[in-house]
Amino acid sequence: MGRGASWHAGRMTRRTQPVALSPMITLNILTLITAVAAVLALLDGIARLRSSRNSTVLAVLELILAVLMLLTFFTALPAPLSLIVVSVALEVVLVLALLTGGRGSKTMTVVALVLNSIVIVTAFGWVAIPGLF
Repeated sequence: MGRGASWHAGRMTRRTQPVALSPMITLNILTLITAVAAVLALLDGIARLRSSRNSTVLAVLELILAVLMLLTFFTALPAPLSLIVVSVALEVVLVLALLTGGRGSKTMTVVALVLNSIVIVTAFGWVAIPGLF
């Protein structure tokens, strides 16, 4: 019997070493734009939630959608929660949060809105920006 063989249930089997699977993320500019938009939306949602004059419902929705958008990098979400659906829903919440106003800086909201718009436009294939994929 060789070094890599053993007897199992009366027959000789070959032992194999377990392969360590490492998660892979393809880094390109669109992935980075999506991550930055999700992180900015998350930070903006936290800031809106901490502020007493802003709508709590919009802040909670913004937090949930930003977390779901970040989760799309690491896991395969069910079909109704794809990146496009989450991005469009986050875009609507960001626009509503911008229109309802409130105290504080709107810079994070505007930057997250612009970056999320870039994600939506390229995800739908309406604009092909060379070097973005």
